[in-house]
Amino acid sequence: ILELVQSEKRIWENEITFELSPHIDKLEEHNQHYKISKQFGGFEDCHEKILYHGCDEKTKESILNDGNFSLLMCGITHGSKYGKGVYLTDKLWKAVQYSETSKKRKHFKYVLLCKVLVKNISYARAHEISFGKSIDTGVDNMTDSIEYIKKDTNHICVIGHMKISIDKRDCKLLNALYTHNTIRNNPLSGVTFINNYGIDITIYWVDHS
Repeated sequence: ILELVQSEKRIWENEITFELSPHIDKLEEHNQHYKISKQFGGFEDCHEKILYHGCDEKTKESILNDGNFSLLMCGITHGSKYGKGVYLTDKLWKAVQYSETSKKRKHFKYVLLCKVLVKNISYARAHEISFGKSIDTGVDNMTDSIEYIKKDTNHICVIGHMKISIDKRDCKLLNALYTHNTIRNNPLSGVTFINNYGIDITIYWVDHS
């Protein structure tokens, strides 16, 4: 986990700290449910993924206090495009979109780190109630998955959380969605320069020939 956090720090150049859940008793209790689901669900170690879940500070505290997610709370803040479930991702830039939405220049974002059981996946359909018996995980895209949707909270074990310092609104981490879509959908050419305020400005152009 610490190696993963250090890697994210190097990539995004943001100050990131990691803390284990302070509620060890709740964490251990839910970890037992997780282990049972892993054993009797036919999951192997290779089916475990470390995924992120972005949330505001109040929600983060609530989840850690309970030891895990509650499906009753899902969709209240950000909706539920693919139905009730826990939405996770392996992309830190995606997770922070669901964290604090403060307009302040300097603030913090909170991202939970979770062990997640992922074996049989399927494309998640809009407002889907369940995935069926043979599917354990829904995804937004079968070839380039960004979002993972879990309907069974026993397939998730919260480890702790990252606290990410945001010093400026134009940092790489907050603008990664644009970069991702640009590279995936429209490979662009561009030129970067620094304006009078010391901010990197990039101008892109598209070849429509």
